[in-house]
Amino acid sequence: MSRTKTLRILYVCPFAHRLGHYSWAAVHETYALKKVGLEVTLLTFAGVRDEEPHGVQHLSVIPLNETGLFSNFTRYYLQKACAMRSKLVKWPLLLSEYLSTLILAILLRKRLKFNVIHLRDGDPFLFLPLLSGLFVRNVNWVISLLGVSLANRLYSNLSRPILKLSLSKNHFIFVCQNEAVKEYYETRILRFLHGLPTGRIVILPPGLEQENHFVSLEEARRHLKLPFKKIVLLSFGTVHAGRDLDCVFKAIKNAQNVILLQAGGILPGNLKLDSLAQKYGLEDRVIIKDTYIPEADKPYYFSAADAIILSYVKSFSQTASILWEACRFHRPVIASNNSELGEFVRKYGVGLVFRAQDSLSLQDAINRFISLSSEELEKMKRNSEHFCDYFSFEKWAQRCLKIYEDTVYLK
Repeated sequence: MSRTKTLRILYVCPFAHRLGHYSWAAVHETYALKKVGLEVTLLTFAGVRDEEPHGVQHLSVIPLNETGLFSNFTRYYLQKACAMRSKLVKWPLLLSEYLSTLILAILLRKRLKFNVIHLRDGDPFLFLPLLSGLFVRNVNWVISLLGVSLANRLYSNLSRPILKLSLSKNHFIFVCQNEAVKEYYETRILRFLHGLPTGRIVILPPGLEQENHFVSLEEARRHLKLPFKKIVLLSFGTVHAGRDLDCVFKAIKNAQNVILLQAGGILPGNLKLDSLAQKYGLEDRVIIKDTYIPEADKPYYFSAADAIILSYVKSFSQTASILWEACRFHRPVIASNNSELGEFVRKYGVGLVFRAQDSLSLQDAINRFISLSSEELEKMKRNSEHFCDYFSFEKWAQRCLKIYEDTVYLK
């Protein structure tokens, strides 16, 4: 194949119909790939949430535009099932969505002559695309591994001969967002790749777009009914096992003139934040919005905050995507020092760092933030612009293009 020929990419996102980063990534990453000259088709299980893809062909397992009884019933069922918090329902449903989307991707790859299948969120059921090589050959895979998935430990002891046979028929590039995730998959999950020329693992940090829908702090606080004369710290995103809000509540308790706004859903099995606020006597200083925040509402939440709190447990190894969101809206961060998070905050000068799971260290960081001069705050905001330039979607897409070319041409 000539390098001058346009590559055809099948971007597969099985969970784009679910809330959170899945849908946002499916829309914005495919558009970024299209803008650098790639021919991109998006494949989902049942469409996307929030907004439609920008001029990108979109296919799905469940037909997007049909309104018959079956399609309406299926969408109603999916909506209810996605909202349920029972693990007995969640994991079988995720598996069925993933598997059916993957099968369709493999069928479309041959029929429509795609050069590369880019599978986003390959983590939960990584064994499926790996073992697909037993049934198909000459497939170029780029598989995004966003975090350390505990489920994959179940598959780490699969027979090396079986996996070696599967991998020998195809070409795999595994894409991780940071060094910690890369090391995990290299040493514990993908160690069977050692010595095989058919696959490798690379680091590709997430991309972001420069935000052009800013609102003023006054407008944002008026919209959210927040006090104007308080220091507002925003903790944004889904509350999961990797987040450490207990540390934040302890630190806020002794911080003067500070309120905390927690915005985002709470996964089952995690802290009951109302009870936690009551425990520390913070009922009047903590505002909890246990709900998904649509993309259109994000500018209000980030613009209303003086700083963004990024507090994670020491063992958390995934890339903290909220750092990207904070920089996108030019907001300083107060971040725990686990994994790459602390390194990024220091390297790019976009905020302050505290010791993970240390409420006294966080309290000190909050006090230091409050005492920063206007010049120091402005410098952090300018640095966040540089962060956005370095991790822009255009540069992200160019890095993807190089990975695709390596996948296709360097087999």
